[in-house]
Amino acid sequence: MSHPSLYQELRTVSASVGREPLLVQGGGGNSSVKALGRLLVKASGHWMADAEDTDMFAVLDLQAAKTLAMAGAADFSPAVRGDTSLKPSIETAMHALMPQRCVLHAHPIGVIVRTLIGESCGDIPVVPYTKPGQPLAEALKALLDTAPVNTVILANHGIIVGGKRPAITEARLRETCATLDLPARAFEMVSPDLPVLPGYAPLDHPLATALACDDTAVAALTSGALVPDQVVYLGGGGALARTVYSVPSVIAEFGEATGTLPGLIVLEGHGLYLREGLRGGAAALADMLVQIALRIPKGRQVAPLSPADEAELRNWDAEAHRKIVDASRKARPLAKDIAV
Repeated sequence: MSHPSLYQELRTVSASVGREPLLVQGGGGNSSVKALGRLLVKASGHWMADAEDTDMFAVLDLQAAKTLAMAGAADFSPAVRGDTSLKPSIETAMHALMPQRCVLHAHPIGVIVRTLIGESCGDIPVVPYTKPGQPLAEALKALLDTAPVNTVILANHGIIVGGKRPAITEARLRETCATLDLPARAFEMVSPDLPVLPGYAPLDHPLATALACDDTAVAALTSGALVPDQVVYLGGGGALARTVYSVPSVIAEFGEATGTLPGLIVLEGHGLYLREGLRGGAAALADMLVQIALRIPKGRQVAPLSPADEAELRNWDAEAHRKIVDASRKARPLAKDIAV
Protein backbone atom coordinates (compact mmCIF):
# COMPACT_ATOMS: atom_id res chain seq x y z
CA MET A 1 0.00 0.00 0.00
CA SER A 2 1.48 3.32 -1.06
CA HIS A 3 1.53 6.36 1.23
CA PRO A 4 1.33 10.03 0.24
CA SER A 5 4.61 11.90 0.41
CA LEU A 6 5.41 13.35 3.83
CA TYR A 7 4.97 16.81 2.35
CA GLN A 8 1.50 16.05 1.03
CA GLU A 9 0.55 14.35 4.28
CA LEU A 10 1.83 17.36 6.24
CA ARG A 11 -0.31 19.69 4.12
CA THR A 12 -3.41 17.55 4.62
CA VAL A 13 -2.92 17.18 8.37
CA SER A 14 -2.07 20.86 8.85
CA ALA A 15 -5.25 21.90 7.07
CA SER A 16 -7.33 19.38 9.03
CA VAL A 17 -6.04 20.65 12.39
CA GLY A 18 -6.11 24.28 11.29
CA ARG A 19 -9.80 24.12 10.37
CA GLU A 20 -10.76 23.12 13.93
CA PRO A 21 -11.31 26.39 15.88
CA LEU A 22 -11.10 24.50 19.17
CA LEU A 23 -7.55 23.48 18.19
CA VAL A 24 -6.17 26.38 16.13
CA GLN A 25 -7.38 29.96 15.72
CA GLY A 26 -6.48 32.20 12.80
CA GLY A 27 -2.77 32.22 12.03
CA GLY A 28 -1.87 30.45 15.27
CA GLY A 29 -0.20 27.07 15.56
CA ASN A 30 2.39 25.56 13.25
CA SER A 31 3.58 22.24 11.87
CA SER A 32 6.71 20.63 10.49
CA VAL A 33 8.30 17.47 9.12
CA LYS A 34 11.93 16.34 8.96
CA ALA A 35 13.23 14.22 6.08
CA LEU A 36 16.20 13.90 3.71
CA GLY A 37 18.26 16.36 5.74
CA ARG A 38 15.61 19.06 5.57
CA LEU A 39 13.10 20.64 7.91
CA LEU A 40 9.83 21.81 6.37
CA VAL A 41 8.11 24.24 8.75
CA LYS A 42 5.05 26.45 8.41
CA ALA A 43 5.96 30.01 7.53
CA SER A 44 5.24 32.89 9.89
CA GLY A 45 1.79 34.46 9.68
CA HIS A 46 0.15 31.85 7.47
CA TRP A 47 -3.00 29.96 8.49
CA MET A 48 -2.70 26.19 8.85
CA ALA A 49 -6.24 25.97 7.50
CA ASP A 50 -4.87 27.10 4.10
CA ALA A 51 -2.16 24.44 3.92
CA GLU A 52 -3.77 22.54 1.03
CA ASP A 53 -4.34 25.70 -1.00
CA THR A 54 -1.30 27.84 -0.26
CA ASP A 55 2.46 27.47 -0.50
CA MET A 56 3.35 28.02 3.17
CA PHE A 57 6.18 25.68 4.17
CA ALA A 58 9.70 27.06 4.37
CA VAL A 59 12.47 24.56 3.60
CA LEU A 60 15.48 24.62 5.94
CA ASP A 61 18.67 22.61 6.15
CA LEU A 62 17.91 20.36 9.13
CA GLN A 63 21.41 20.29 10.64
CA ALA A 64 21.78 24.05 10.26
CA ALA A 65 18.40 24.58 11.90
CA LYS A 66 19.34 22.28 14.81
CA THR A 67 22.65 24.08 15.26
CA LEU A 68 20.92 27.46 15.35
CA ALA A 69 18.31 26.15 17.80
CA MET A 70 20.95 24.71 20.12
CA ALA A 71 22.82 28.03 20.02
CA GLY A 72 19.70 29.93 21.03
CA ALA A 73 19.36 31.76 17.71
CA ALA A 74 16.27 33.84 17.00
CA ASP A 75 16.88 34.17 13.24
CA PHE A 76 16.66 31.00 11.15
CA SER A 77 17.03 32.64 7.74
CA PRO A 78 20.64 31.32 7.37
CA ALA A 79 19.22 27.78 7.34
CA VAL A 80 16.60 28.48 4.65
CA ARG A 81 17.17 26.73 1.34
CA GLY A 82 15.87 27.87 -2.02
CA ASP A 83 14.70 31.21 -3.35
CA THR A 84 11.66 32.05 -1.23
CA SER A 85 9.95 34.95 0.49
CA LEU A 86 8.61 32.63 3.19
CA LYS A 87 9.88 33.42 6.67
CA PRO A 88 10.19 30.41 9.00
CA SER A 89 7.81 30.37 11.94
CA ILE A 90 8.99 32.26 15.01
CA GLU A 91 8.75 28.87 16.73
CA THR A 92 11.06 27.05 14.30
CA ALA A 93 13.53 26.28 17.11
CA MET A 94 10.82 24.29 18.86
CA HIS A 95 10.35 22.11 15.76
CA ALA A 96 14.09 21.64 15.29
CA LEU A 97 14.60 20.60 18.91
CA MET A 98 11.78 18.06 19.11
CA PRO A 99 13.34 14.73 18.04
CA GLN A 100 10.25 13.31 16.30
CA ARG A 101 9.95 13.40 12.52
CA CYS A 102 6.66 15.34 12.59
CA VAL A 103 5.73 18.06 15.08
CA LEU A 104 2.36 19.76 15.47
CA HIS A 105 1.83 22.81 17.65
CA ALA A 106 -1.79 23.78 18.37
CA HIS A 107 -3.76 26.05 20.71
CA PRO A 108 -6.50 23.73 22.05
CA ILE A 109 -9.09 25.61 24.11
CA GLY A 110 -9.59 22.99 26.83
CA VAL A 111 -5.85 22.52 27.40
CA ILE A 112 -5.29 26.28 27.63
CA VAL A 113 -8.14 26.67 30.13
CA ARG A 114 -6.59 23.96 32.31
CA THR A 115 -3.37 25.95 32.54
CA LEU A 116 -5.25 29.21 33.15
CA ILE A 117 -7.06 27.82 36.20
CA GLY A 118 -4.25 25.56 37.44
CA GLU A 119 -6.03 22.30 36.66
CA SER A 120 -3.96 19.11 36.35
CA CYS A 121 -2.83 17.94 32.93
CA GLY A 122 -2.06 14.45 34.15
CA ASP A 123 1.46 13.18 33.53
CA ILE A 124 2.13 15.48 30.57
CA PRO A 125 4.89 18.01 31.40
CA VAL A 126 3.77 21.65 31.53
CA VAL A 127 6.16 24.48 30.70
CA PRO A 128 5.21 27.73 32.52
CA TYR A 129 4.39 30.63 30.19
CA THR A 130 7.48 31.68 28.28
CA LYS A 131 7.69 34.13 25.38
CA PRO A 132 7.42 32.26 22.06
CA GLY A 133 10.57 32.01 19.99
CA GLN A 134 14.03 31.84 21.54
CA PRO A 135 12.99 31.93 25.25
CA LEU A 136 10.44 29.16 24.76
CA ALA A 137 12.96 27.08 22.80
CA GLU A 138 15.42 27.35 25.69
CA ALA A 139 12.75 26.20 28.17
CA LEU A 140 11.85 23.29 25.88
CA LYS A 141 15.51 22.32 25.49
CA ALA A 142 15.90 22.22 29.28
CA LEU A 143 12.90 19.90 29.49
CA LEU A 144 14.11 17.61 26.69
CA ASP A 145 17.53 17.35 28.35
CA THR A 146 15.88 15.66 31.34
CA ALA A 147 13.77 13.05 29.54
CA PRO A 148 12.48 12.21 26.04
CA VAL A 149 8.86 13.25 25.57
CA ASN A 150 6.47 13.35 22.64
CA THR A 151 3.93 15.75 24.17
CA VAL A 152 4.47 19.03 26.00
CA ILE A 153 1.91 21.54 27.27
CA LEU A 154 2.70 25.25 27.24
CA ALA A 155 0.86 27.29 29.88
CA ASN A 156 -1.37 30.06 28.44
CA HIS A 157 -0.30 28.93 25.00
CA GLY A 158 -1.03 25.42 23.78
CA ILE A 159 0.50 22.03 23.14
CA ILE A 160 3.36 20.45 21.19
CA VAL A 161 3.01 16.89 19.91
CA GLY A 162 5.57 14.80 18.01
CA GLY A 163 5.20 11.57 16.04
CA LYS A 164 6.57 9.37 13.26
CA ARG A 165 4.29 10.72 10.54
CA PRO A 166 1.86 13.64 10.27
CA ALA A 167 -1.26 11.43 10.44
CA ILE A 168 0.02 9.59 13.51
CA THR A 169 0.89 12.90 15.16
CA GLU A 170 -2.54 14.31 14.40
CA ALA A 171 -4.20 11.28 15.99
CA ARG A 172 -2.08 11.71 19.13
CA LEU A 173 -2.90 15.43 19.25
CA ARG A 174 -6.63 14.89 18.92
CA GLU A 175 -6.71 12.07 21.48
CA THR A 176 -4.75 14.11 24.03
CA CYS A 177 -6.88 17.21 23.54
CA ALA A 178 -10.11 15.21 23.82
CA THR A 179 -8.90 13.66 27.08
CA LEU A 180 -7.95 17.04 28.56
CA ASP A 181 -10.92 19.03 27.25
CA LEU A 182 -13.13 20.84 29.73
CA PRO A 183 -16.89 21.10 29.15
CA ALA A 184 -18.48 24.46 28.55
CA ARG A 185 -20.71 25.74 31.34
CA ALA A 186 -24.42 25.96 30.68
CA PHE A 187 -25.50 29.55 30.02
CA GLU A 188 -29.05 30.75 29.58
CA MET A 189 -29.67 32.86 26.52
CA VAL A 190 -30.02 36.54 27.37
CA SER A 191 -31.87 38.90 25.06
CA PRO A 192 -29.22 41.32 23.80
CA ASP A 193 -29.40 45.00 24.70
CA LEU A 194 -26.57 46.34 22.57
CA PRO A 195 -25.91 50.08 22.75
CA VAL A 196 -23.96 51.63 19.90
CA LEU A 197 -20.24 52.07 20.63
CA PRO A 198 -18.57 54.22 17.94
CA GLY A 199 -15.71 52.35 16.31
CA TYR A 200 -16.80 48.99 17.75
CA ALA A 201 -19.20 46.28 16.60
CA PRO A 202 -21.00 43.74 18.82
CA LEU A 203 -19.41 40.32 18.66
CA ASP A 204 -21.65 38.01 16.66
CA HIS A 205 -22.04 35.12 19.08
CA PRO A 206 -25.31 33.88 20.61
CA LEU A 207 -23.81 33.79 24.13
CA ALA A 208 -21.87 37.08 24.02
CA THR A 209 -24.47 38.89 26.11
CA ALA A 210 -24.71 36.00 28.58
CA LEU A 211 -20.94 36.14 29.08
CA ALA A 212 -21.09 39.90 29.65
CA CYS A 213 -23.63 39.23 32.43
CA ASP A 214 -21.56 36.51 34.13
CA ASP A 215 -19.14 37.61 36.86
CA THR A 216 -16.67 34.77 36.25
CA ALA A 217 -16.54 35.34 32.50
CA VAL A 218 -16.27 39.13 32.82
CA ALA A 219 -13.45 38.83 35.35
CA ALA A 220 -11.53 36.39 33.11
CA LEU A 221 -11.97 38.36 29.89
CA THR A 222 -10.80 41.61 31.51
CA SER A 223 -8.02 40.22 33.74
CA GLY A 224 -5.36 40.69 31.06
CA ALA A 225 -4.23 38.82 27.97
CA LEU A 226 -4.95 35.11 28.43
CA VAL A 227 -2.85 33.93 25.46
CA PRO A 228 0.06 35.47 23.49
CA ASP A 229 -1.88 35.92 20.24
CA GLN A 230 -4.42 38.06 22.11
CA VAL A 231 -1.73 40.73 22.44
CA VAL A 232 -0.73 40.41 18.79
CA TYR A 233 -4.22 40.70 17.29
CA LEU A 234 -6.28 42.47 19.97
CA GLY A 235 -3.71 44.64 21.70
CA GLY A 236 -4.04 42.90 25.07
CA GLY A 237 -6.75 41.90 27.51
CA GLY A 238 -10.35 42.95 27.16
CA ALA A 239 -11.20 46.44 28.41
CA LEU A 240 -13.99 46.52 31.02
CA ALA A 241 -16.68 49.18 30.70
CA ARG A 242 -19.33 49.06 33.42
CA THR A 243 -21.57 51.62 31.69
CA VAL A 244 -21.94 53.02 28.20
CA TYR A 245 -20.92 56.42 29.50
CA SER A 246 -17.59 55.11 30.79
CA VAL A 247 -16.47 53.73 27.41
CA PRO A 248 -14.50 56.83 26.25
CA SER A 249 -12.51 56.97 29.49
CA VAL A 250 -11.94 53.19 29.39
CA ILE A 251 -10.55 53.46 25.85
CA ALA A 252 -8.32 56.37 26.88
CA GLU A 253 -6.96 54.53 29.92
CA PHE A 254 -6.25 51.41 27.85
CA GLY A 255 -4.41 53.54 25.29
CA GLU A 256 -2.28 55.23 27.94
CA ALA A 257 -1.30 51.87 29.41
CA THR A 258 -0.61 50.01 26.16
CA GLY A 259 -0.12 52.57 23.39
CA THR A 260 -2.97 51.08 21.38
CA LEU A 261 -6.76 50.98 21.31
CA PRO A 262 -8.48 48.00 22.95
CA GLY A 263 -9.38 45.32 20.43
CA LEU A 264 -12.11 43.96 22.69
CA ILE A 265 -14.44 45.83 25.03
CA VAL A 266 -16.57 43.99 27.57
CA LEU A 267 -19.61 46.17 28.25
CA GLU A 268 -20.86 44.66 31.47
CA GLY A 269 -24.45 43.46 31.30
CA HIS A 270 -24.68 44.07 27.55
CA GLY A 271 -22.16 42.30 25.34
CA LEU A 272 -18.69 41.97 23.84
CA TYR A 273 -17.50 44.46 21.24
CA LEU A 274 -14.73 44.05 18.65
CA ARG A 275 -12.92 47.08 17.28
CA GLU A 276 -13.90 47.76 13.68
CA GLY A 277 -11.28 47.47 10.96
CA LEU A 278 -9.34 44.61 12.54
CA ARG A 279 -8.37 41.73 10.25
CA GLY A 280 -9.26 38.02 10.31
CA GLY A 281 -6.84 37.05 13.04
CA ALA A 282 -8.57 39.40 15.48
CA ALA A 283 -12.01 37.90 14.86
CA ALA A 284 -10.60 34.39 15.30
CA LEU A 285 -9.01 35.42 18.62
CA ALA A 286 -12.25 36.99 19.83
CA ASP A 287 -14.06 33.72 19.10
CA MET A 288 -11.30 31.89 20.94
CA LEU A 289 -11.81 34.07 24.02
CA VAL A 290 -15.52 33.28 23.99
CA GLN A 291 -14.74 29.55 23.96
CA ILE A 292 -12.26 30.01 26.81
CA ALA A 293 -14.75 32.00 28.90
CA LEU A 294 -17.43 29.36 28.39
CA ARG A 295 -15.16 26.72 29.93
CA ILE A 296 -13.99 28.53 33.07
CA PRO A 297 -15.79 26.99 36.07
CA LYS A 298 -18.02 29.35 38.03
CA GLY A 299 -16.04 31.32 40.58
CA ARG A 300 -12.60 30.24 39.34
CA GLN A 301 -9.91 32.84 38.73
CA VAL A 302 -7.46 32.75 35.84
CA ALA A 303 -3.73 33.47 35.57
CA PRO A 304 -3.22 35.85 32.62
CA LEU A 305 0.04 37.02 31.11
CA SER A 306 1.79 39.70 33.16
CA PRO A 307 1.97 43.32 31.93
CA ALA A 308 5.68 42.74 31.27
CA ASP A 309 4.86 39.67 29.16
CA GLU A 310 2.34 41.70 27.18
CA ALA A 311 4.82 44.52 26.60
CA GLU A 312 7.38 42.07 25.18
CA LEU A 313 4.88 40.76 22.65
CA ARG A 314 3.47 44.17 21.77
CA ASN A 315 6.88 45.52 20.79
CA TRP A 316 8.18 42.42 19.01
CA ASP A 317 9.18 42.79 15.35
CA ALA A 318 8.44 39.11 14.63
CA GLU A 319 4.81 39.58 15.64
CA ALA A 320 4.55 42.66 13.46
CA HIS A 321 5.53 40.46 10.51
CA ARG A 322 2.78 37.97 11.38
CA LYS A 323 0.17 40.74 11.35
CA ILE A 324 1.33 41.94 7.95
CA VAL A 325 1.03 38.43 6.48
CA ASP A 326 -2.36 37.95 8.15
CA ALA A 327 -3.65 41.23 6.71
CA SER A 328 -2.76 40.16 3.16
CA ARG A 329 -4.02 36.59 3.54
CA LYS A 330 -5.03 34.98 0.27
CA ALA A 331 -4.49 31.66 -1.46
CA ARG A 332 -1.49 31.51 -3.77
CA PRO A 333 -0.56 28.94 -6.43
CA LEU A 334 1.08 25.90 -4.89
CA ALA A 335 4.71 25.24 -5.59
CA LYS A 336 5.61 21.88 -7.08
CA ASP A 337 5.64 18.92 -4.73
CA ILE A 338 8.60 18.70 -2.37
CA ALA A 339 10.07 15.21 -2.43
CA VAL A 340 10.07 14.13 1.22
